[in-house]
Amino acid sequence: GGAIELAGDWTITSCGANALPLDTARIQLEGGGPSAPMCLLDAQRIAARAGEGTRFRLLFRFEVVARAQSAIKLVMEHPEQFRTWVSGREIDWQPDAGWWIDPALREADVTDAVRDGENDIVVSGVVTRLTELESIYLTGAFGVSAGWLRRENELAGQLFDRYSPAFRIGALPTAVGPVGHRHSLRYDLTASGFPFFAGRVKLARQFDLPAVPPGLTLEIAGLRAAVVNVAVNGQHAGASAWAPHRVPIGALARPGRNQVELELVGTLRNLLGPHHLAGGDPSRTNPEHFQDKTRWTDDYVLTPFGWEQVRLCW
Repeated sequence: GGAIELAGDWTITSCGANALPLDTARIQLEGGGPSAPMCLLDAQRIAARAGEGTRFRLLFRFEVVARAQSAIKLVMEHPEQFRTWVSGREIDWQPDAGWWIDPALREADVTDAVRDGENDIVVSGVVTRLTELESIYLTGAFGVSAGWLRRENELAGQLFDRYSPAFRIGALPTAVGPVGHRHSLRYDLTASGFPFFAGRVKLARQFDLPAVPPGLTLEIAGLRAAVVNVAVNGQHAGASAWAPHRVPIGALARPGRNQVELELVGTLRNLLGPHHLAGGDPSRTNPEHFQDKTRWTDDYVLTPFGWEQVRLCW
């Protein structure tokens, strides 16, 4: 037998919408000035203490270092309860504009309001017994730069990494390469422009074979994804959800130049959190894990999304 590692860069051929969650804001109650930036859980407590009928504003900030060429959307839960401005432009929430991931998460196109550099989002409302201050999201075909800090933990079979809270919108990555051995994973989309990505992404590269050996198999070591679909030369070869991640490809490979495509299917964990639970979350995640101030960190604790090594084996 033998083996060939498929090292180097993989080209991103397609992916779903990327996302940047915003869960930190300044809160300003009527008659007062804006607070220091805080997590929305703390802003919720301030609003609740102020009492029903109190007017408030939430002030969010985000930075764009390279404008995305496609549409940018703002996603909010129950936007009809608030008035919203993006960089000074009020957003008209159309009831039939559509939703993202869940029908409660409504979306509005804010492409024309977003500018290079610093942007602000203002959400204003009146406290009622139903008021819940939730994260808001920006979605689109963009990349999100992420400052990897260190390996956080391995818990319940999952890897966790710590990131600084300074995320920025930039150009959508066109390829993914090795991120270095200091990271938890060599090929990690979380660290390569997709820290909060939830969906499917296809990555491709070519390889050469002088001949097709019997029993040719594609093996993915250290896969961190819910499922991987494998295609060779444009035809589906198989899928894998449990280790060892091996897919026979001999029937589709040919002598000479070949192309392999991996479709990684992610989960909602990095998008929805918990983001601030130091040490990572256990095998069962409960509401208290999102609010545990004894383990709170303002940094973000995220899981890797990718693989350690892809190789051809026979």
